Amino acid sequence: EIFAVDLPDNASRAEILGIHLRRAGREFAKQELLATARSAKGFTGSELEAAVQSALIEAFGDGARAPSRDDLATAVKSTVPLSKTMSERIDAIREFCKSGRAVPAGTTIEDDAAVQRVSPSVEL
Repeated sequence: EIFAVDLPDNASRAEILGIHLRRAGREFAKQELLATARSAKGFTGSELEAAVQSALIEAFGDGARAPSRDDLATAVKSTVPLSKTMSERIDAIREFCKSGRAVPAGTTIEDDAAVQRVSPSVEL
């Protein structure tokens, strides 16, 4: 079978941001992560990781202080995600998957409502 994994939804983006911040020894409040995740709609996991790295570099270059939510928000705002630069390609892949040739393996970003669309035979 072919499994289709769409872009991360809001909760997944917040979790991804939290993982990369913790790896860097930083912790943001859940509400901060969710707010930043909302502004990063359409980002891939690697783009979220890059935003965290950019925020860390900005904070370090500014007197080696801890990164703030503003640093992270600035990094997100300055990034044009692949979902915008390659939207036609992503739409084509989504259409391919909707045609029944792939099994959705998670949530979809289409409505960002975190509705599970997993094959009944797959357990998470």
